[in-house]
Amino acid sequence: MFEEQLEIIHRQMTDERFDFEGEHYQLVGCEARPKPLQSPRVPIVLGGRAGPRAARLAARYADEYNTTFPDIEAVRERKANIDAACADAGREPIPFSIMTGCLIGADETDVRDRAGRLKELSGAEGDLDRWLDGLRDAWIVGTIDQARSRLDDYAGAGVGRFMLQHQLHDDLDMVAVMGELVAG
Repeated sequence: MFEEQLEIIHRQMTDERFDFEGEHYQLVGCEARPKPLQSPRVPIVLGGRAGPRAARLAARYADEYNTTFPDIEAVRERKANIDAACADAGREPIPFSIMTGCLIGADETDVRDRAGRLKELSGAEGDLDRWLDGLRDAWIVGTIDQARSRLDDYAGAGVGRFMLQHQLHDDLDMVAVMGELVAG
C-alpha cells in the first residue's frame, strides 16, 4: 500500500494526467492541481531504519533519507544500506539526515541543570548522571564544543543534515546556545 502511495504522490507532482492501477488504489485521469512550485517537484523525504524495503523505496522515490535517534554505528549501517540500494537502482546516493534529541549548555552546570529539568519533565526515575549517560549515544548532549564534536562525528559517518529536537519548549536560552553551536 505504501509503495503505491509513493508512486501516486510522485506522479501527482510530475505527471500532468495519469491513470494508476494497483492492488490497493485505482485512479483514472488523475490530474493533481496545483502543481508544486519547486522543480521538478517537492522533495520527498523517507525515513526509518533503512531496512531492505525502506532502502529500496528510498532509492526509487526519495530525495533524502532520515533516520531517528541513531548512534554513530547505526548511521554507518543505515547509510550503507541506502547507498547500496541507490547503486542497485542506478542512481547516485541520496542525502542522509538524522533527527535526534539535543541537550546543550554553555557549560557543564548549564547542561546538568537542563538535564535535571528534562528528566523531571519526562517522569524518569533514578540517578541524574545515569539517566544523562543513557542519552549520550543517540542524542547531541553537552557543551557547545562537545556538541560540535558530536555533530562532526555524525558528519564523518555520512550525515548531511541534522534535525535537533529541543524538548524543553520554554527554554529559549537553549535556543540561543543552539544558535551559537550552528554559527560556530
